Amino acid sequence: MAIKKIPVPLNRRVDSFRRKALPFAVWVAALIAVVQLMEMRSVGTEYVGITHAEDFVVSAPIDGRLLEVSVGLYEQVAAGQVLATMDPAAVMAQINTASAEVERLAAERLALAAELESAVAELGRDWEKDARRFAMDAVELRVDLMRRDVELSFSRVEAERLRIAFERASALLESSAGSEAKAEDLDLAYQAELQRIETTELLVAQLEGEYAAALKRSQDFQKSAPENLAAAPKLAALQQAVEVQSLRLAEIELAREALVVRAPVYGQVRSVLATTGRSVVIGQDLVVLTPSGHGAVVFYQPIGLESEVTVGSKVAVRRMSNGDVANAIVTVMSPTIEELPRPLWRDSAVPEYGRAAGLSAVQGLHLVPGEPVRVSME
Repeated sequence: MAIKKIPVPLNRRVDSFRRKALPFAVWVAALIAVVQLMEMRSVGTEYVGITHAEDFVVSAPIDGRLLEVSVGLYEQVAAGQVLATMDPAAVMAQINTASAEVERLAAERLALAAELESAVAELGRDWEKDARRFAMDAVELRVDLMRRDVELSFSRVEAERLRIAFERASALLESSAGSEAKAEDLDLAYQAELQRIETTELLVAQLEGEYAAALKRSQDFQKSAPENLAAAPKLAALQQAVEVQSLRLAEIELAREALVVRAPVYGQVRSVLATTGRSVVIGQDLVVLTPSGHGAVVFYQPIGLESEVTVGSKVAVRRMSNGDVANAIVTVMSPTIEELPRPLWRDSAVPEYGRAAGLSAVQGLHLVPGEPVRVSME
């Protein structure tokens, strides 16, 4: 005869589960929680951050017309690369005027030299004759030096013009719309002008040495003269005129250098605000550059979250796109709570706030401005 099973009442089964299985489940859950807490403790709290970069705004150095804008939107440029070139017409006019003035001073020097030689011969004093001659030698070398400076300024402007013309001809040749012979002729002319510049620079360096020696010789002789020698009025006036013209040439050289606008840093062209042929005024924005590889990272600590982050703290910066990590140091912290940048909000409709902390330059990650990152204590 089969034995009939008597079912266990539900309340007794529940009571048995509470006494046997439930404690085990609680212990398992507690163990999992402890493991998770230990992992979180070992990893540390991660903060959200973003890469910032201060743009460089390149402006027109002088008033004038843009002969050429040499870069395009989003183009990568190197430090010192030509961004734009100004029309050299005004500077060339100044150079031509300076050249004419230098030649006038040279003619005036010759006339004065003959006059002083005649006057000293009548006096018959050799030491006075030597003093005048040494002074005139210095003036002659200074005038010759200015003449070479004018030639050098002209050649540098011409070389820049030939460079632009050659680049245009080469671009047309690549698109099968230009002449190979014209491009070659321009290249040869450009190289010849560069050689002329090099030769003139060597001559200028030599003349500078000779002028310095002549000026010292004249000054030393004046100090050792048997009696005070009053400067001839015309000689003093010529020396002053030569000095003024030398300063004008220095101004012209500064204006010539300003004709070529160069990139101050390595970076990417973010905006091109002017076009070839446009007239601009000094200080007008031409190109906006975003530096590459120099983005500063700012991260944010949520409100109410206690942290050991202070100025000098060492942190790890993790790039979210590929997980690469680099080390950095906290260099500055904001004194107040501020709103996080919108790309860091978890909900685009709900603003978030925190205390900002800035880091030293993050090397090796090649972060792009605006790129979000994760930051944790080391």
